[in-house]
Amino acid sequence: MSDPLGEMLAAIKVSATQVTIAEFTAPWALHCGAFAPAFLFVSLEGSYVLEVDGADPITVKAGDVVLLTRPLANTTGSGTGAPVVPLDEVWARKGLPVWYPGRQPERITRLGFGGGGAVTRKITVVIELMQD
Repeated sequence: MSDPLGEMLAAIKVSATQVTIAEFTAPWALHCGAFAPAFLFVSLEGSYVLEVDGADPITVKAGDVVLLTRPLANTTGSGTGAPVVPLDEVWARKGLPVWYPGRQPERITRLGFGGGGAVTRKITVVIELMQD
């Protein structure tokens, strides 16, 4: 039996990733610039609104997986009108390791942020694909 998707995924060569396990509490909103080649979001608990620059917002719920296949600025949040905070500011304030092309982080990053309300948990993976 042919598995075209499996064959395509097997052909992808990843040269670097950064994995972040995040827990957000409402209200929250973070803006991420278009710095990474690709993003993978895996929603574990709760829901959030994802706005990718140039597209309509979508609601992402527990069990959903979102793949952004090119550098796209995006905003994620609880959808409750929270002020949008640049992710790089939160990242720096918490002293988290910064991702750079070609660099493999030493550990999984954990991020907590928000106002103490309803919980959203997700995994975010920054993916760098090898050039042929």
